[in-house]
Amino acid sequence: MSKKLVAAIILLFSFFGFVFLGNQEANHYQTQKECHRIVVLSDAHYPSKLSAEENANGRQKKIDNKLSAIKDINGWNDVDLVVFLGDIVEKIGNESDYSQAKDFVNKLTKPKAIIAGNHEFMYDDYLSANGKLKRASSELRAAKLERFKSTFQLNDLYYGRYIDNYLLIFLSPDVTDGKYLTEISLQQLSWLEKTLANNKTKPTLIFFHAPLAGTLKQYNKEVNTPNFIAQPEKPLHDLLMKNPQILLWVSGHTHTPATNTSFDEAINFYEGKILDLHNPTLDGKIIWTNSIYLYPDKILIRTFNHNTGEFIESLDRNIPVNLTAK
Repeated sequence: MSKKLVAAIILLFSFFGFVFLGNQEANHYQTQKECHRIVVLSDAHYPSKLSAEENANGRQKKIDNKLSAIKDINGWNDVDLVVFLGDIVEKIGNESDYSQAKDFVNKLTKPKAIIAGNHEFMYDDYLSANGKLKRASSELRAAKLERFKSTFQLNDLYYGRYIDNYLLIFLSPDVTDGKYLTEISLQQLSWLEKTLANNKTKPTLIFFHAPLAGTLKQYNKEVNTPNFIAQPEKPLHDLLMKNPQILLWVSGHTHTPATNTSFDEAINFYEGKILDLHNPTLDGKIIWTNSIYLYPDKILIRTFNHNTGEFIESLDRNIPVNLTAK
């Protein structure tokens, strides 16, 4: 690659305020923008998990709401990045599911970061005789993760980016022979450990499909159970506690609506240290999206109701940032 081409690529990334971080440390480029806005989309299940046989009008309404939300986001001029938190596919992650998911993602005109959820790879290509999901073989799970990378043109299932002095880390469940829905491999865990060790002074946000244990109220029988938290639980806990620069864990998976009483600042803080920012599904009757505003000295989180076209001010949250703290 010529020096001129390398310089052009660096200029392009620095213009948007972020730099890609792969397996090696990336150069960092400071921009002059007052803040950077990240919009989070989770559990799109596009077109919809609600079938036409169940409710044709309801299904179409959900599809229309999702497309309307994408139109809203495309119209926001201050968006630097949109993160898809997984479960973009409708249900089983077969070729048809992926084709529809790709069309949906491509409707968004903003820069994107995409990670996998359990529906992208955990299930067989066909439902059971009674219409239930079936767990796929390890070979099929591995093939679907490759399909995920190919569909969304990703080199890796996990990666990082810098935005000014912030580090953003994107993780995906990638254990193909495990029993848990959202588990990261030892290889990915090792990469995460090294990346955090090399960025001790950078305020860090981690994006993953599942939440951290104990960061939601027990509002249903699935919340806080092994299949509905990030795994492996104990190694992740130990690693997170060793890295106080981690300020946010951004998750979906539980479909927790913005009106749920679990949106409580006390319980949402993992071990009292890391705010788990839970994100509602796009497959509900009401669509909410969270926007994360990265300022030099704070992180502002705002929740937008796409049905009413308004921010929910009662859910605004501020996290102070000390950029030099170790």
